[in-house]
Amino acid sequence: NNATWYTMNIHGGGYYLNYEENATEIGLGRQTTTYEDKDMFCFVGNIFDGFKIYNKAAGSDKLLSSVKSTSDDGSTKVYMVDKTTAETQGYLWDVTKSTNRGANGFYLGLHDYNNGMNRLNRRNNILSYWTTGANDGSTIKIFSIDDIFDAEKISILENSTVQYPSEFQNTT
Repeated sequence: NNATWYTMNIHGGGYYLNYEENATEIGLGRQTTTYEDKDMFCFVGNIFDGFKIYNKAAGSDKLLSSVKSTSDDGSTKVYMVDKTTAETQGYLWDVTKSTNRGANGFYLGLHDYNNGMNRLNRRNNILSYWTTGANDGSTIKIFSIDDIFDAEKISILENSTVQYPSEFQNTT
């Protein structure tokens, strides 16, 4: 009820994550955000047990999830699914500090799976993950936002540096 909402972008081109109702994937085709509910995500959990990731438009009954895969081709899609389905897949995410993009971001990988190497990445404008290593395309920048915007606040956010959520401060 009192969530802090964030926009997230991935890859050197800054592609924003957004949720489209009934989509079977998270599209990554936009380099701007419209600050709509579909662009806002929140994190529930901690750095030890993993985070559940919710989208404001999807609601509290859906989680960011993916099947667990040992494939290294980046074709494993990540999307918002019903909690019941998510619990049979990977739905907890580890947050670790990125070593790419000047360390101004984070990696998100499936919690306790494949030694944490399954990191989110961009593949053909779709959110997926790789099973080995990480590169610039695996770095996510997270921007904190308010529920109510005005033009001045949006302008400040678009021109600001990354704001690290307090719950991620102690990540390594």
